[in-house]
Amino acid sequence: MKALTLVIPVFNEAENVLRVWSEVNEYRKKSQYPIFTLFVDDDSTDEGLTLIKKICTTRSIK
Repeated sequence: MKALTLVIPVFNEAENVLRVWSEVNEYRKKSQYPIFTLFVDDDSTDEGLTLIKKICTTRSIK
């Protein structure tokens, strides 16, 4: 089975995390293939990691 894995590096990108997730999620809905999303926090000093954790606990990520 074909699938796509998106690896999204995050370094002090708190202002963009939710927007990027929203855009990825919209694309996932239209895709004929499963899409896996992997956010990688590169030791951010902003709230990026907190937002990523919130996405993981409040949204279905498959």
